[in-house]
Amino acid sequence: MKKKLLLVLMVMILVGGSLFLAPEVSAKSCEGVETATIECGDSESGIGAILKLVINIMSVGIGILGVIGISVAGIQYLTAGGNEEQVRKSKRRIFEVVIGLAAYAVMGLTLTWLIPGEMDPEQLPHYDTPVGGGGSGGGGSITPTTRFDAKFSLENNSGLDYWINVPNNATNGMPLIVFLHGDGEMGDAEAVKSLPTAQYLAKNSRSYISIAPVGSGYNWSRDDKQQPLMALINHVSDEYQVDKSRIFLIGFSRGSAGTWDLVNSYPNYFAAAVPISGSPTRSNAANFKHTKIYAIVGGAEYDTMNNMRNFVDAINSNGGSAKFEVYPGLGHGNMQGALRHDEIIEWMFSVAPGSSSNPGSTPTVKYDEVNEKRKYTHPSTAWFDYILNVPKNATNGMPLVVYLHSDWQYNDPSSLWWIAPVDYMEKNNDSRGFIYIAPWTRVPDWVGNDDYQLTALKGLIDKTVEDYQIDKSRIYIFGLSRGAIGTWNMVDRYPDLFAAAAPVSCCWNGGGTRSPRAENFKHTKIYAISGDSGDQERGYSSCMQSYVNSINAAGGSAFKETYHGESHDTITYAIDYSKIFDWLLKQ
Repeated sequence: MKKKLLLVLMVMILVGGSLFLAPEVSAKSCEGVETATIECGDSESGIGAILKLVINIMSVGIGILGVIGISVAGIQYLTAGGNEEQVRKSKRRIFEVVIGLAAYAVMGLTLTWLIPGEMDPEQLPHYDTPVGGGGSGGGGSITPTTRFDAKFSLENNSGLDYWINVPNNATNGMPLIVFLHGDGEMGDAEAVKSLPTAQYLAKNSRSYISIAPVGSGYNWSRDDKQQPLMALINHVSDEYQVDKSRIFLIGFSRGSAGTWDLVNSYPNYFAAAVPISGSPTRSNAANFKHTKIYAIVGGAEYDTMNNMRNFVDAINSNGGSAKFEVYPGLGHGNMQGALRHDEIIEWMFSVAPGSSSNPGSTPTVKYDEVNEKRKYTHPSTAWFDYILNVPKNATNGMPLVVYLHSDWQYNDPSSLWWIAPVDYMEKNNDSRGFIYIAPWTRVPDWVGNDDYQLTALKGLIDKTVEDYQIDKSRIYIFGLSRGAIGTWNMVDRYPDLFAAAAPVSCCWNGGGTRSPRAENFKHTKIYAISGDSGDQERGYSSCMQSYVNSINAAGGSAFKETYHGESHDTITYAIDYSKIFDWLLKQ
């Protein structure tokens, strides 16, 4: 029993001693190694090295014990003097020692095979040697950072913590993207890392370097905050030999205000910037001539939406290049998760110096078949639910048909799906090759105060034209009843927008503030339709004919068709919609 306790005690001393010595020996093996990506003794490979060291120390100790055991057994055997019991014990001891050593050897080899091999210090990624001179030099290889899910690492420069992402294929002359977070993440590096934009940049499907500074009580717009931020950007640009003609900014909320104001303070520094859901606080539109802007805001962020829209208009008026997009119906808290990052990054690269493409030249939505209800919000605060239908065979350069409903549908947007004109378009636009939209207005008219409904409708048409690369010479509009009023009004308001229009069963009223202006119809062909049954419809038929006559007299092209015996209530179902579309699509 005492011998067994002594043996257990010796094994415990060996194991404990090896564990005690292992970290110190491992630390000494890391002395003099400078790494940028793996903390010595703190990585997975460091743990593997410690385990191997433990096994090696135990192997030496057990080997010594084995030699001692065999030696003792041999002495017992040689001194047995014919004592059979002593001979038997010595043989058994030798056999047990040999079996134990063999079993330990098998176990040690197995564990050594399973544990990852340790990394040679010379193979550790580091940045001891400069990667080359010049901001846009090409060809030099840069070792990628591998912390934070093999993508991001947390660094500090000029008092700023920041996440940095260097992709595996990094070389000299790559673009740099800087992301500025909002108030909610101030001083919280993990919160910044978890933001959807930071996570998207970490995936890095394109070849770029990105940084996400971590502000602490930061207002990115103040001079004393911009200086360390710019010092950080310059540091990263020099460290990784970034192409300084392709440095981009993205900012959300407070970071959006910082994006505006950083471009304002450094007007020749950034190639493009994407401020999201945040207004400029002290910017001058004249300072944005050299930086392309893509401003994005939620449709429910009313004040911010108007401020950003006005500043975008001011930039364009001062010779800059800015585009503006509203995410319909979204409030401030929903914007981060809804951002279409692929489109944002694609736009930034498309407007960078040396790119042959221009903003908006690529469709922002793939031409998959679409037949669904969406929402559009214009900065005027007018919004529309609308049906969008894109056929299976859609390509660039297709015509667009806009349908305006009557007052029968203004209190029920779901009724748009089954009314006769939309039903016809849904069944036939695939074979006839056109895209259509059918907006729904929440008031029983297509005018509204100060024509804001018409302005918003124009915004929806422009968005659809841009998204699907519509042939701008083939945009058509038609409407029933109140929708016919909207048709007259839209052609009058935008006389060069539509190739042809088909108002059905209602007079133009000019919003109640104007008389018909026949000269505005010279560039849009008109096919007017009415019934002639009932006093109401006969009145519409008469005034529509007078409008047609006035348009023709002013040099336009208009004609009218009458469906005999049809009243205002029945004409919707009597119309030959194939005839209307035959005519529209030929204009």
